[in-house]
Amino acid sequence: MSCILVLYPNSRLTGKVSTLAWTEGLDQPRSPAVIANLSEEGALENPADHCINKTLELAARMLQLADEGDAVRNDPGCGVLYGVLRDSAYKLKQLAEAEQAAHFKKDRRKC
Repeated sequence: MSCILVLYPNSRLTGKVSTLAWTEGLDQPRSPAVIANLSEEGALENPADHCINKTLELAARMLQLADEGDAVRNDPGCGVLYGVLRDSAYKLKQLAEAEQAAHFKKDRRKC
C-alpha cells in the first residue's frame, strides 16, 4: 500500500510533514504546497517524476488498448482509430522518457 504526504505551506511544521493520508478514501486537500508519493521502498518520490511515471503507465495502457482493439476491429475506420491511438502512445512514451532522462540528468548535477 502506498501513501501520500501532503505538506501545507502555512502549517507550523513548515518543511515537515503535516498530514499523512492513505490513498484509499483520501479527500482532496484544499491547497497543499507539495504532494509526494512514497514508493514501495519508502523513498520519497518527486511529484513531477511521479506524474511522468503515470504518463508512461498511460502510454503502456494505450498500446495495450490499441492491440486489443485492432484484434477485434470490424472495419477500416477502427483500424485508423487504433493506429492513431498506437502512434499517440509511442509519441507520449517518447516525450515522457526524454523528460525523465532530463530530470535524472538534472538531479545528478545536484550531487
